[in-house]
Formats: sequence, structure tokens, C-alpha cells
Amino acid sequence: MGEATRAILYGRVSTDEQGLGLAAQLDLLKAEEERRGWDGEVVVDEGVSGGVPVDERKELGPKLAGLSAGDVLAVAKLDRLSRSLIDFAGLIQRAEKQGWSLSVLDLAIDTTTPSGKLVAHMIVALAQWEKEMIGLRIREGLAKSTKRKGRKPGLPAVKKARLAPVPDALRDAVETLRPGRSPNAIAERLNAQGHPSLRGGRWHRTSVRRLLDRLDAEAVPVAA
Repeated sequence: MGEATRAILYGRVSTDEQGLGLAAQLDLLKAEEERRGWDGEVVVDEGVSGGVPVDERKELGPKLAGLSAGDVLAVAKLDRLSRSLIDFAGLIQRAEKQGWSLSVLDLAIDTTTPSGKLVAHMIVALAQWEKEMIGLRIREGLAKSTKRKGRKPGLPAVKKARLAPVPDALRDAVETLRPGRSPNAIAERLNAQGHPSLRGGRWHRTSVRRLLDRLDAEAVPVAA
């Protein structure tokens, strides 16, 4: 027989539910470990909100960075891992790219199986739709605002001229880095990789947020 699959059995409780539900999460995960024959390692973040990006969680962050092809990240409930559909979809894509798998027991999402992969891809598609709808609402809000002020929809010409084009290398880097990471974490990675900001300086949280909003808006085609 080959080596057992390495699995991270992840549990989380936030500050206002300290200790509540953690034992139940771990019981479910240990039962799944036994059923699947995994070689599991229990990883727990206590006092951590579900809104904290996975890479910034004290215990989970380093373990995620150490996952490799064939490994599994397992959680008892989806909200223990993420409360954002877009963030979770990004984590699915990250797992697929790096070759490890996700197992979410309460939703029967298991990317080690064909049916689990199908569900995961549906989630990714829904997240992309949500992302495009956000971009559409941004464009519609801008159009309504400029119409009320008697201008043509869109940014003023002078501001458009100041918008530097986004280099393809930067676009690729941002799309690779954004799943599960905060703007602050993305800024740190971009600076470490030597990508200058669009103004030629260092990246900061606010400049990353502006870039993400711009990329999301550009993803939605303007109606004729």
C-alpha cells in the first residue's frame, strides 16, 4: 500500500463563540480522516473571525503555504473556512492550480471526486457571475451619477488620460495573488516581486484596492 494522503483538518472559532462548536467540528473531521484513511494534522484558529483572509490566519496561513500536490484541506463547515463566495472560489482555483484538494463536509464538496469537482466548478462560475455583477453595478452607478450632473457616462476625459495601462505581467500577478488574500497581503507580495505601482512607487492597501476595482469594472463589457 502507498503512503496515506496528508490532510489538514481545520477548525475555527471566533471570539464570540470561543470554544463553542470546536469539539463537534474536530469530531466530524477525525471521523472523516478514519473513513478515508488520511494522515491528518489538526490545525485550529481560535478567536479568529471568518472575515479574516485565510493566508492571514495565524495557524492556517503557514499550513496553506505548505500544501503540495496530493494533499487535502478539510473543514467541517464552509463558514469555518470562508464567508465570501468569491474568496472561496479563489481558494478552489488555487487548490486546482497547485494540485491539492478541498473537502467541505457540510456541503459535500470534495474535489478529490468527479462530483465534488463539478460542485466546485459551479461555485467558481457563480463567483465569477457575482464579480461581474459588482463591476456592472459600479458602471451603472457611475453612469447615473454623471447623467445627473449633465456629463456623458464614464470618467472625465482628463482623468482617463491619467490612467496608466495595466501591464499584462501585473494583471497576471494580481489574479494569481488575489484568491484568499487581503489587499494589504497582495501589496506586500507585489512589492516583494518587484512590481512597481501604476504611479511608479510601492504598492499599498489603498492602491491595490483601486486596482482590483478597476480590473473588476473592466471585466464587464460596456453596453452599446
